[in-house]
Amino acid sequence: PQLGNKWCVSVTATPGGVWGIGNRTILSSGPYGTANDWALYQTGGTFRFDLFDSANVSRIVTFAHGLSGYAPHRFTACTNNGALSVCQDGVLRANGALTGTGLQSVTESPLNLGNDAAGTTAWDGALSNVKICKGATKCSDCR
Repeated sequence: PQLGNKWCVSVTATPGGVWGIGNRTILSSGPYGTANDWALYQTGGTFRFDLFDSANVSRIVTFAHGLSGYAPHRFTACTNNGALSVCQDGVLRANGALTGTGLQSVTESPLNLGNDAAGTTAWDGALSNVKICKGATKCSDCR
């Protein structure tokens, strides 16, 4: 989707297996690791929000999610002109940006639900209440 440089995405994710096992993409856009793409995913006990700017330089924020069991949780990932943030159940868990500009050019990349574009890191549970909030700058703008 054409989102510009201020947007948030939000989703409720329920795992098919317990939290913290494997690499699982929840939401992404574009082929991972290419200019103007992004991904929100779990890798073991950590959540990551990776954004690749128009020069294909990555910005990554990560946090230990501390989840166990099978309960659903709400995740929101935002970029505000390249400053990234991620919230878990309405609480800011990670923010910042260390490399590149974080600015993306206009693209037509599809939104991938529960998978990356290559189909290699599939989510194995349920996703619900997906929201894309163009112009949003913080998690509370896109609950």
